[in-house]
Amino acid sequence: MLETIISYAGKIADLQNRDDLVLLTDSQDVKEILDDLNFFTQGDEYLEDINGLFVSLHDGAYGEIYAFEGTVPYLTSDIWKLELSWTPRD
Repeated sequence: MLETIISYAGKIADLQNRDDLVLLTDSQDVKEILDDLNFFTQGDEYLEDINGLFVSLHDGAYGEIYAFEGTVPYLTSDIWKLELSWTPRD
């Protein structure tokens, strides 16, 4: 089973020198990526405030995904790294 892992990754300022990340703030793009990750199935209401992502692309797939609240990436805003983990069913 796939599980979404969310971990605190610091502030946006920590990513500002990364040339491999693309900023996404379009609500449809963000929703599609979060839906692909099963992000909202966890029942955490505060996660609905995430409206912006930084993503890196590797061979046409998303390599790293960082999320933040709001649509303006202020350098002092918190970011969370989103990852998928595979756990076999028993």
